[in-house]
Amino acid sequence: MSGVEVTQLKGIVDTANSSTIKNQITDIVNTGVSTILIDCTDITFMNSAGLSTLVMLLKLSKQKGIRLCLCSIQDQVELLFNSTGMDRVFEIFEDTHAFFQTL
Repeated sequence: MSGVEVTQLKGIVDTANSSTIKNQITDIVNTGVSTILIDCTDITFMNSAGLSTLVMLLKLSKQKGIRLCLCSIQDQVELLFNSTGMDRVFEIFEDTHAFFQTL
């Protein structure tokens, strides 16, 4: 395993693009990295389908021994995570700088 892979999600994360996101992150998982950081700066909206995709990817990552973290989540996404309790399931950082300080 090697290093950290940072990837950005953009726009709306919902049913329409959840399979694309799943494939994107699964490809990263399969490269053998030790940590994946998903930068959520440019996500404007996420619904339960998008959240379910992230939960599935978190499970996949854990099965492979990979740390999956999120950073820079915006207000609407933060509300979704807080209201579903997912803020206690995912490692969430204020920004990429805060994340890299933990390494």
